[in-house]
Amino acid sequence: DAAKRCLNLISQMYDFCIRNEILKKNYADSVKIKQKREVKQEKNIFTEEEINKLWGNSHGIEEQYILIQIYSGLRVGEMLALTKADVNLEEHYLNIREAKTENGVRKVPIHDRIYPLIQECIARSKCDALITNINGKTMCYDNYKRNYFHPCCEKYDMTHSSHECRHTFISRATIAGCNPVYLRKIVGHTSMMTLTEQTYTHIDIPILLAEINKIP
Repeated sequence: DAAKRCLNLISQMYDFCIRNEILKKNYADSVKIKQKREVKQEKNIFTEEEINKLWGNSHGIEEQYILIQIYSGLRVGEMLALTKADVNLEEHYLNIREAKTENGVRKVPIHDRIYPLIQECIARSKCDALITNINGKTMCYDNYKRNYFHPCCEKYDMTHSSHECRHTFISRATIAGCNPVYLRKIVGHTSMMTLTEQTYTHIDIPILLAEINKIP
């Protein structure tokens, strides 16, 4: 960083002076730069009041997408990568085939409350993608955040990042008493399971569905 570069320059100047017998000691050697402690920023999850505002206007496309994230724990990239073929309405799950890690490839149960929203997404789409823009066409990550997520938050005077939808899901699921092993399976955190928990990696969708529906 800037402080280290400055100290290095001063040290070189002292070395020059020592070589030319102007000074006898490099005083920069005794200077220690205090490492800046990184402050972990606390996640700002959606409040129940904010979630209720979104439900009160759930006919809106922006509200629908945020609610889908909050009730599924999907990352933005995972949600946008979904195709209509990845949706199993009969068995109530989303097939996540594209994820950041191998553990992220999974089947996510569709919470009862967002089931109708998923149906609307399918009806609105004019391409293979499940999550589309207002015209039913494919939408990229930046477009979603710039034209849908952030404007929706501003509409309700909310300050959030899109990733906080996922943290909200995990927080609400924990408060609702969801089994932590099942929860890690739903959000794709199976790498965090203990050896004993690994025996439960193959969990039937009806079990996960019953678990996710504990969230109000």
